[in-house]
Amino acid sequence: MPKPMQINLRSPFEASKGSGISSFANLSSTKERSHDPSQKQNRTQWLLEPTRILEPVEISQLLTFARATRDDALDRGLKVAVRDWFLVELALGSGLRVFELAALTCEDMILRASAALRVRHGKGDKARVVRIAQALRQSAELYVAWKERQREPVAPSSPVFMSSNTGRAMTVRGLQLSFARSLRKAGLPHHGIHDARHTYATLLLKASGGNLRLVQRQLGHASLATTQVYLGIFSEDLEQSVETLYGCVPGLALKKNKIKKPSGLRMNNE
Repeated sequence: MPKPMQINLRSPFEASKGSGISSFANLSSTKERSHDPSQKQNRTQWLLEPTRILEPVEISQLLTFARATRDDALDRGLKVAVRDWFLVELALGSGLRVFELAALTCEDMILRASAALRVRHGKGDKARVVRIAQALRQSAELYVAWKERQREPVAPSSPVFMSSNTGRAMTVRGLQLSFARSLRKAGLPHHGIHDARHTYATLLLKASGGNLRLVQRQLGHASLATTQVYLGIFSEDLEQSVETLYGCVPGLALKKNKIKKPSGLRMNNE
């Protein structure tokens, strides 16, 4: 029987004051050879590193810019700008994979009291329903109403993101470029659109009090082990424990004002 997947968490999330979240992580992979000689295949081990992923201040800056641009774009019928805005809202507010966003149809946006998005063919061709916040539902309603005014198709099978050039659903590449354009115009460093999914997962895990099963369902992970990688991104308990580590044993507690710096030694922050 194969050994259970081992999750190696490194570069733990460093919390900022007040937010509990100050850094997210880039998902990368390394290969680890099994210690069991009967298993000859390498296994992929997913590691979390604090790179590329949006910081809370970046999320705020991106959404603020997108929403400020939205009102003028809606009035003037600037289709590209309106789509850019709604993609930012949808990507950060749903955590969908980019190919799932590209495949969304108007029928897949369930805009009622219990608002949700229907993913018909997720990873592994699995279907799921993703609950969304009421604020995102209102944005979706505004977007659909705008599409109607622009005489864009809003029939059940019509794409949510329709290309003005082809009249068909925007491609994955088109959505990637749209997200990158919004970041650039907002004055932010480059992030791939999949980074919005990792950001969403981190925020949802914190908001749910660490409910991995809930996050797993929303993201559509086949294995809970995949969802567990987000545990290393934030942990207020871990931060507090690390800070008080030496206080567990009498006499080992470090007191900053008692540390005497050797002469000639420069500290890293000097």
